[in-house]
Amino acid sequence: MGRESDLVARIGGDEFAILLFDVPGTDYVQQRAEQLLQILRQPYHLKQSIIASSFSIGAASFPSDGRSLEELFRLADQALYYSKKQGKDQVCLYEEMKDG
Repeated sequence: MGRESDLVARIGGDEFAILLFDVPGTDYVQQRAEQLLQILRQPYHLKQSIIASSFSIGAASFPSDGRSLEELFRLADQALYYSKKQGKDQVCLYEEMKDG
């Protein structure tokens, strides 16, 4: 699913950041985030139990949403919490949140 230029990092607790470089636009980001959700939604077996999880994704884009890494992280975090408020297991782009 990933490209060599992409970067995944654990921010802390249960939060991760995925940096996508040189993307053609927000439609691409939305599509990749939805693909990631599809993969993460798959239940997995642990001993005799089936584990299913939900995930929320928030995203911000350079330069349309922010110009510094700190600003992009802050805006992506806002989009993440907006996604959680919408019922979890959702993707929210900051651009959609500020427009709505």
